[in-house]
Amino acid sequence: MAGGSGFAVLWRKQRELRRRAGPAELLELGAGESHADARRALRRLARYVHPDTLGPSVDPALRRLSTELMAALIDAERQLRR
Repeated sequence: MAGGSGFAVLWRKQRELRRRAGPAELLELGAGESHADARRALRRLARYVHPDTLGPSVDPALRRLSTELMAALIDAERQLRR
C-alpha cells in the first residue's frame, strides 16, 4: 500500500467506493492472492481507517466515513473468502 496518513487513506478509499471498486482493489490485492492475504490486507487497512484510530475529537462526518469504509472493507474480505 502506498504510504500516507490515515486521512489520506480515508480519502483514497472513499474515492474507490464512489467509483464502485471491486473487493480486490479495495483491499489493494493483486491477482492470485489468497484468502489469508485478503484477511491481512483488511487488518493492515483497518490500522488507518478504523474509527477508533481517529481519536475522540474527530469530526462526526469523518467518523461516519471511517465506519462506512470499515464496513465496505469487511464486506470485500468476505466476498473474497467465498
